[in-house]
Amino acid sequence: MHDKLEIPITKIQWSLRGAQIFFAFFAMCTIAAVISFDNSHTSSSIMANFDLFIILVSMPTAAAIVVIPHLYLKYGKFKTFAKAMRHPRYEFVLSTIWAALLLICSIGLSVEFGVIRDCNPEDYPEALNKSGDSFRNGLLKSCTTGKASTAFGWFALAAWLGSLGLLANDWRNNRRQPATKNESGWFAWLGSCCGSRRQPVAKNESGFDDIMHSNSTRSSLEDGTVGYQDKERFQSITAIGGSDTPPVSEYNKDYNSPPIHLSPPLAPTPQPIPAPQPASSPLQIQPPPGAVSFPEPQRF
Repeated sequence: MHDKLEIPITKIQWSLRGAQIFFAFFAMCTIAAVISFDNSHTSSSIMANFDLFIILVSMPTAAAIVVIPHLYLKYGKFKTFAKAMRHPRYEFVLSTIWAALLLICSIGLSVEFGVIRDCNPEDYPEALNKSGDSFRNGLLKSCTTGKASTAFGWFALAAWLGSLGLLANDWRNNRRQPATKNESGWFAWLGSCCGSRRQPVAKNESGFDDIMHSNSTRSSLEDGTVGYQDKERFQSITAIGGSDTPPVSEYNKDYNSPPIHLSPPLAPTPQPIPAPQPASSPLQIQPPPGAVSFPEPQRF
């Protein structure tokens, strides 16, 4: 299978799950004996029955957490369940729930067999008169068995807490690196949608920048100084080219027409510099055109 999941199961995980099942099995056997004795002579407590239920369900749960991924890795079965069981977040939450339930049961049994339960046969006259010596001897054994069940429950809880700590350590080491400020949230959205790079300026056939077309392709998030610089460039071109270049009016724009290509700037025509007049020659007044001119008198 090309899409086979990589689900590593370490020896520590196998050992902890095995310890959970082992201690839960002995806790189940001992608390079941206590419940059986209580039902035979008096009545079993609610806490003992609740502890038996939690212990019974915790064993297949601990087994499924490691057995299902193992069956998937070996036989390729239960892919969906294997992925869910070996996911760090799901397994962490599941282990936390069962650790909390076992903690409640262990505290409850410790209070019951250490404080509440009376192990003196003389305090149960009805059961003593009914069963006699069998109840007297069985009550002491039942109290000892209940305390043993409480101890096994605490050991099972310690194994669950060990698995919980191992999962927390793996989750902390393999978690994602936090995204930087420029790559997360609105910054990433703005960068992907609008863009912060300036579009390249198109050029016309003569090699000059097409200012009108480049302004229409720029992003609205750019600096406001870009349009001001283009306006100055356009004014300088029209000043060099002369007054023949028509100004562009905002009210006469035709958005359906192709972009306007500006002609290259015209170089100014050089004018001839007049020759300097000699200082000794008198100033001669030229008559207007069409007037009668008289010759200057000659001196001999």
